[in-house]
Amino acid sequence: MVSLLKEETHSQPIGSITCTLVTPLYRKEGDRLIESKEYLDKGTTKYLYHIEGNIGEIEGGLYIKDIDRKQFIISLGELEVLGDHVRTCSRNGIILRKLKKGMKYRVVSIHQKENGVMIYGINDKEFISSDEEITFQKFIPQLPLTKHV
Repeated sequence: MVSLLKEETHSQPIGSITCTLVTPLYRKEGDRLIESKEYLDKGTTKYLYHIEGNIGEIEGGLYIKDIDRKQFIISLGELEVLGDHVRTCSRNGIILRKLKKGMKYRVVSIHQKENGVMIYGINDKEFISSDEEITFQKFIPQLPLTKHV
């Protein structure tokens, strides 16, 4: 069992999560997560309503623990490169590569710096700053999703 997230309800999904392996689900009981008898099959996609650390809240009051980007495909929106000099960097700010204008990338994480700049993760190792020449389109829920619990 693990201590749980804040007591928040989320009416609109912030993204989607697709399982690449069979995944156990958890229910909230007080301030803890208790394993339920439900699971998601490989290839199942669900709306993601909140994510904190490695715990994600999906539809139906269910939770996924130990979110690992190798086991899940997360989409929080799409980023498009508008300029000719946009670069990705590592977590510690080292420039990794230059991106081509017009390219689009799925955003898997979003972080806000103290100065208000947003950092978009396009994979586990590459990040793009909102002060680059880019545009970010938030996740837009679309039905139908694949399989249900």
